[in-house]
Amino acid sequence: MRHFILPTLLAGLLCACTTTPAGPLDAEARFDEALSVAASWHSQSKAMAKKVMEEYGPPDQILSDLLVWNSIGPWRKIAVWDTEDYGFSDRGGPDTLEQTLSYAVPRDKRKDLADFSDEISVSKEGDEVSVRGNSEALNFLVLNLAHEIVQGAKDPADARLFYDRVCQLSQAGKSSPYTQGLLFSPREQPLPPQL
Repeated sequence: MRHFILPTLLAGLLCACTTTPAGPLDAEARFDEALSVAASWHSQSKAMAKKVMEEYGPPDQILSDLLVWNSIGPWRKIAVWDTEDYGFSDRGGPDTLEQTLSYAVPRDKRKDLADFSDEISVSKEGDEVSVRGNSEALNFLVLNLAHEIVQGAKDPADARLFYDRVCQLSQAGKSSPYTQGLLFSPREQPLPPQL
């Protein structure tokens, strides 16, 4: 009898441990879950999360302090963090929005990009560039200027001056094509040489 009870008990335990995984959430459920998570975030982070969801739909990944979209629009990845609000800075608020492109950055241009802006990061392989800021418009501006640096059209000092001028014009109610979208196609960039 003991020989019969032990295998039956083990089989029952195994059946209880194996459950069918829940299916992926549909878009509406992900949207609702992301709104629920962001509801407890700091005000500027919450506003950024809502704005990105309005533009790109529900995120693909939802964590307590991070929302992530993968391969949407020109972006390889978009991330919105819950960051602490702070007063007005030269960029106007916390850097809650990171956007990543597939973009080849040659080794000899990486220092120039770092000299231009600390908001830019280049992947170790040099095949992605990310920018972290407080608006998509400013991220477009930084990336468009980074592209011009990589292409040799501007040096870091010229790009910083141009950035400051566009920001001043923006505060005066004027717009620039540099803040409206990418002025280049990131996928047309050649891959950096492998060393």
